[in-house]
Amino acid sequence: MAAQPYFAPTYFSSFYFGGFRATPPLSIGYGEDAAFCDQDAFEEMKRLFEATTAFGSVIFAANGERGEVYSGSPPLLVIAPTRWLETKELDPEQIVRQVEFELVLIVKSVETRDRLVETSRLEAIITHTLENAKLGDPCIPAMTHLTSARHDWRCKAPEHRLTLEGRFAFFIPR
Repeated sequence: MAAQPYFAPTYFSSFYFGGFRATPPLSIGYGEDAAFCDQDAFEEMKRLFEATTAFGSVIFAANGERGEVYSGSPPLLVIAPTRWLETKELDPEQIVRQVEFELVLIVKSVETRDRLVETSRLEAIITHTLENAKLGDPCIPAMTHLTSARHDWRCKAPEHRLTLEGRFAFFIPR
């Protein structure tokens, strides 16, 4: 869209504003022309985990819901975004957006050993599904991976939680 002339209020001289031009409003890209965004990658991630059929439920947690009690059939996998970072280190014309997330795996079983075996099995499925996954067109598969995991030993039986942290990255075209 070409820049349009800026129409100053009539009480200012046209020379006061000189050649200033108003910039067109920023398009946020909803609709058919929408650019790829974090949510697109998270939806693809959810679809990939659901396709494994290893989980009773796969849900996406909105802001602030990660600590809540989740409803869903176990084993339950909760996808929660945590932060993002944009850099121009590779190319000044392209921005790389790195998005960090948590996957909270909730397993229920009466026996402690069974909970740990099931947690380990599902962790392997998550790792295999996510490592180098292509979460959308501009995503960089080599930058899609898990970075750490921690067991939550404070959970009361028969529940066990494992929180996996990971990240993915994609190019934001200019």
